[in-house]
Amino acid sequence: MTKPQLKDCVIRHEAPDESQAKIDANQSELNKMEQALEEKSRNLDESRLVVDRYSKESVDQFNTALEEHQLFVDRYL
Repeated sequence: MTKPQLKDCVIRHEAPDESQAKIDANQSELNKMEQALEEKSRNLDESRLVVDRYSKESVDQFNTALEEHQLFVDRYL
C-alpha cells in the first residue's frame, strides 16, 4: 500500500461519519445552488419574451439582469 493510499484509508477509518456529513452538506448546498440557477434561468427566459425591444429602459433592465445572471453562473459553476 502506498503512502497516499494509507493516508486515505486512515482518514476514512477515523472519521467516516464526519466526512459523510460534510459530503451531505456540500451536496445539499450544491442542490440549492442548482435550483437557484434553474429558477434564475427560467425567470430570465420569461423576461426575454416580454422585454419591450423598443424601450431603452426595458432593454437596459434586461441586460442588467442578464449580466447578474452570468455573474451568478460564473461564481457557482
